[in-house]
Amino acid sequence: MKLRYKVIIFLSSFLICFFLLISTVCTSTGTGIQEEINQFPGFSGILIKDLNTQEILFSYNEDKLFTPASLTKIFTLLAALEILDEEYTYPTSFYFSSTIPGEIKGNLYVVGSGDPTQTPDVIRKIADALVQKYNIRHICGDIVLDNSKFLPEEFLGRGWMWDDKNPLIGALTVAGYKAKEKQNSYLNTMPFLWGSIFSQELSRKGVIIDGEVRVGRIQEDLKVKYIYYSDTLDKILAYMMKKSDNQSAENIFRTLALMGNPEGVSSIARAIAYLEELVEKDLGLKWGKDYIIVDGCGLSEYNLVTPAHLVEVISYL
Repeated sequence: MKLRYKVIIFLSSFLICFFLLISTVCTSTGTGIQEEINQFPGFSGILIKDLNTQEILFSYNEDKLFTPASLTKIFTLLAALEILDEEYTYPTSFYFSSTIPGEIKGNLYVVGSGDPTQTPDVIRKIADALVQKYNIRHICGDIVLDNSKFLPEEFLGRGWMWDDKNPLIGALTVAGYKAKEKQNSYLNTMPFLWGSIFSQELSRKGVIIDGEVRVGRIQEDLKVKYIYYSDTLDKILAYMMKKSDNQSAENIFRTLALMGNPEGVSSIARAIAYLEELVEKDLGLKWGKDYIIVDGCGLSEYNLVTPAHLVEVISYL
C-alpha cells in the first residue's frame, strides 16, 4: 500500500476517533463543544471538516495562528512526499585507496547524507559489511568523517530552546541521540559519536587502525568503494509520523535543501526556501504572511500555523 494512502487512513482514523471522543464528552456532560472551549483557560482553535463532503462540522478560531508543535510534521510529510519521493534512500559513502588486498593505504573517508535511521546497531552492521566486502585488516591512516552535507554549525534547529534535551542533527547521525546537558555547543558531537561506534566495531572485527577518528573533508581524487543505503523514505516517514520522531523529521526537512543540488550543502535557510516554494505552489499559502515554519519537527517556537491550514494539508494528502 502506498504511503500516501496509509497516511490518509491513519489521519482519518485519528480524526474520527477524536471527533467521537469529543461527541462522547459532549453527550455525557450535556455541554457543547463551545462550552468545553470556553472552560479552557488558554487560547484555542479547532476546525472539524468532513473531507468527503467538505462540510465544516465545527470551527473556532480556525484562522488564528498557533504554535503547531508536532503538527508541523504534517508539513514535513507533505514536502518529503512531493520533493523527495517515497523511494528516496539516504546513501552513506565510503572512499579509500587500496593497492594491497585487506589494507587501506591512507585514510578511510565516510561521507554522510543525513540518514536518520542509523542506530548504533545499524552502524555496527555497516562496519561489518565493509570489512567483509574488502576483507579489511589494516587501515594505515585515519577514519575521516565528512559531515559537511549539512552545515555542521546547524546541529540544532532555529527557535529551539537551548536548555532542552534536543535531538542533534547532522549528515552523520546516530538515531535517537539527544543533547545530554544544558550547554551551548555540541559542534561535531554527532559525527564523533558515529565514528566512535564505527571504529570500535572495526577494532572488534580485528582491524588495525593506525590513525585517529577525526572530522574532515573527502579528497576529490578518490573513488567511492562502498555505499550503504537506508530504508526507503516511505518507511522512514511512517516511523516519523507514528512515533512523532523529532530527529528523523528534522533530518528529512534538512534533506529538502539537497534536492536539485546534490553536490551542495544543506542549510536551514535552503530547506525553508524549498518548503516555502512547495506550499505556495500546492496550497497557495505564502510563507511569512499566511504561516511560518522554520523546522521540520515542531520544536521551534517560531512556527505559526492556523487550524485551517493544517486541514488544507491533510485534505491535499
